[in-house]
Amino acid sequence: MNKITSITRNKIFSFLTNVNSNCSFSLATSFCYFGNHNCPDFLSRLYDLRVLPSYDSRVNDAYSDIYLHTVTNPSDYPYEWLFSDERLTLAKGSDEQLLNFLCEIFHPEVRDMQSMVKENPTESIGKAKELVESCCKTILDERGEDYSKNLPLTALVKQCMKLLKITLEDIDENIPEARTMKAILGNLSGITDGIAKLRSTYGGGHGKLATYRGLEERHAKLAMGSNITLVDFLWCSHERRPK
Repeated sequence: MNKITSITRNKIFSFLTNVNSNCSFSLATSFCYFGNHNCPDFLSRLYDLRVLPSYDSRVNDAYSDIYLHTVTNPSDYPYEWLFSDERLTLAKGSDEQLLNFLCEIFHPEVRDMQSMVKENPTESIGKAKELVESCCKTILDERGEDYSKNLPLTALVKQCMKLLKITLEDIDENIPEARTMKAILGNLSGITDGIAKLRSTYGGGHGKLATYRGLEERHAKLAMGSNITLVDFLWCSHERRPK
C-alpha cells in the first residue's frame, strides 16, 4: 500500500513544475528534472522507453515520441506533461517509482549540485528558503493542520516543530545529555531565522541597487547544506511520529 498520498504527490509535482521549461536560472536550475540530459535520455535511466508505446503514430516507441515532442519540437509538450503521462505512472504508480524518480533528479550524473551553487550563489539562498517552506507546508497538509498561507518562514517552522513535538520543551530534562540535545535543536531552529534574513537581504526575488554585491559560493553552500539538514530532520520526524 502506498504511503505517499495524492496530496503529497501533487505538492511535489507543483513544486517541480514551478520552473522555466528551458531550465534557465531560477528554481529550474535546482530542480529541473532532466538536469544535464535531454528529457528522453533522462527518462531512459528509469524506463525502457524503446518498449513503451508511442502516442504519436509517426514514430514507433515512447523514446522517439518524447524526443520528437521535447527535443525536436521543445514547445509541443507542457513542462509538466510527464507527471500525468500514464506510461510513466508517476501520479498513480508505486511509492518506489516516484522515489526512484526523485532520487534520479539529484543523481551526480544528472546534475552537479556544486556547480549550481557556484554559478549563482545568491539565487541559491532564495531556493534554500523555499525548500524549507515547501517541506513544512507539506507536513502540515499531510497532518490536516491549518496554517496561514502568508505565515513567515520562522513561524511556519515553529508550528511544524510544535506539531511534531520536537521543540526544546519536548525534550525530557531527565534523559542523559538533555542540555546538549536542547542546544543542538536550538541551533537547528536558528537556521530558519538566519536563512529568512539572508533571503530578505541577498536572495532572489528582490530589487537590487546598482552597487549590490551578492554572496559568495561558500555562503550558498552553508545555506543549502544547513537547510537540507533541517528538512531531513523535519521529514524524518514526520515519518516517525504517528498522525
